[in-house]
Amino acid sequence: MDLLRHLPAFVQAAERGSFVAAGEALGLTGSAVSKAVALLERDLGVPLFVRSTRGITLTSDGRLFLERCQTALGEIGRAREQMAGARREVRGVLRVLMHPLPGRARVAAALPGLLARHPDLDVHTIFYEGYPGLEAAGADIALVFGEPDPQATKAGPASSLVVLPLALTPQWTCASPAYLANHGTPHMPQDLQQHQGIAIVDHSGHAMTQWRYANAGVQEVVNMRCRVQYNDGPACRAAAVAGHGMVRLPQIALERHVALGELQRVLVDWYCAAENLNLVYPASARRVPKVRAFIQFMQELFADLSPAQAKHLHGFEPPTSPPLRWKPRDPMSGQGAGEPR
Repeated sequence: MDLLRHLPAFVQAAERGSFVAAGEALGLTGSAVSKAVALLERDLGVPLFVRSTRGITLTSDGRLFLERCQTALGEIGRAREQMAGARREVRGVLRVLMHPLPGRARVAAALPGLLARHPDLDVHTIFYEGYPGLEAAGADIALVFGEPDPQATKAGPASSLVVLPLALTPQWTCASPAYLANHGTPHMPQDLQQHQGIAIVDHSGHAMTQWRYANAGVQEVVNMRCRVQYNDGPACRAAAVAGHGMVRLPQIALERHVALGELQRVLVDWYCAAENLNLVYPASARRVPKVRAFIQFMQELFADLSPAQAKHLHGFEPPTSPPLRWKPRDPMSGQGAGEPR
């Protein structure tokens, strides 16, 4: 590294034929340039200049070394310019670790919009079943439900991770129009006791049959009768579309089917189990243009479910700094879901 540090002094002195002139070009004294060249000659073991009262001239070794140094310094200069450009430009491959629910429900269809903005950006998305952590997945950023366990992330101490609240995804209660036509539409949570439920089973095998709701400070708990149970969210949704009963899943899992008329939302005024959707990334990654671009794009994509929007619609202040010690939850399997906040 000392050799590289002294190269500019040597090249300037050789090109200008003077230690003093080289010093003026580099903002140094002539004696500092002379000392740097002497240290370089000592490292190389050969003299680079012939010194006399009339000035300095290159030796034959000096002329050969100058040609190589000019080439090397030119390459280094171009490399620095390229890296400076990379710091400003959104380019390269961005690897995203993502929960499949938001990935399938919104991100996959919207991602071409991000690529259209940034033609030099490629995005490789990895859907996870059990959150493996950024390092294990080789990812730059993650989109997760809940907050990651820092012990599982293997990305250094908790302070090195940023957990950015992106959205709250409330649970919607829905049924098919045909089911509602045959069995009636519930208007209060307790009306659900007269209906069949479709239950999600969590990773421990527990069926989520206790459905909780809140409205204007009033909380209601309904113990659903669920003859149909699955440990898979899409299967629960398909059963509801087929008319098997009421289903309760995150909004982003149901909104498309509600828009298509395959499902109809009930108990619209009753809020149910907001689930945090977070972006997780190393603190240093925020300076990387491709990461910043992805964060901005995700904030735009989920703006309707942002914490600020939740406060506006539901009148409560969502957490803005989630505890890092919490583990990711899987709203499509029911694990950890169901408690109103």
